[in-house]
Amino acid sequence: MADHFLSKIRVANSDFAEHGGRAVLDQYDRLRALLTERAGPEVADLFAEPLISRGNDTAPATVSWYAAQPGEARPLENLPPAEREQAERYLADHLRPLRGLAGEPETAGLALGALTTYGQGDVLVVAGKPVLGTLAATYLQRRGITRLGPALRYHPRVFLRQGEDENAPPQKAPALLAKITDNRGQITGCARTYLDPSTGGLAAIESPKRILGQLHGHAIRFWSGTGRSDLIVGEGLENTLSVGIALPEFDLASCLTATHLGLFIPPPGIKRIWIARDNDEVGRNAS
Repeated sequence: MADHFLSKIRVANSDFAEHGGRAVLDQYDRLRALLTERAGPEVADLFAEPLISRGNDTAPATVSWYAAQPGEARPLENLPPAEREQAERYLADHLRPLRGLAGEPETAGLALGALTTYGQGDVLVVAGKPVLGTLAATYLQRRGITRLGPALRYHPRVFLRQGEDENAPPQKAPALLAKITDNRGQITGCARTYLDPSTGGLAAIESPKRILGQLHGHAIRFWSGTGRSDLIVGEGLENTLSVGIALPEFDLASCLTATHLGLFIPPPGIKRIWIARDNDEVGRNAS
């Protein structure tokens, strides 16, 4: 058992990701052995060790997380920009082997389930090294995206309506959530990308990407922390983040659609806008 306590979270028993009929968190020893053998001990150390309490009628289920290395556990999103960039690069370098495991039928469920967490601040940095991770991060990394930020969240049970029956009870599914904000930083909406928990890709449903709230003039924002007067404005979230990986010193704004790219209102102080549009007629017209 790892010695150094990191955090404790409450979860619902129904939220536990499963593989082979058992909760993935109950298979930590198998996961660590697999990662150590296939990817090395540094990759295995990325995953904190869970201690599960199933709860009862009066107390909720909880998961306590422990790390092998000592040190203060700090959420990735709260780090200074330079430290956060270093931690994100470390993640990008060390998570590559998991793409192979996620693509193999016998290990996919375990690898993807291990990347499922249940709340904010679950990507921690201890002694300069990250301890992670989420299914949403898996989806982005499958796209080669490693630039993340506090605008993104993962939740394992987001309300989902399908079909035309408004009286039907909503379902729940895991989703990547992205907050939409105005130029004052006020939240005006939320973009939801529903995910398939067995693959880490998009859920096989009608319209897996949905928007709730007000997007007109607003965007999902990712700041570099350098206070630049340039801004990269793009359409889709994934495409905008992909550009941001190549240009990490730039601030980003994802408008989600070509229509809203053309309606975006730049924040004060921006002197130059770089448009990362899709290479099609709609994107050309919007820019």
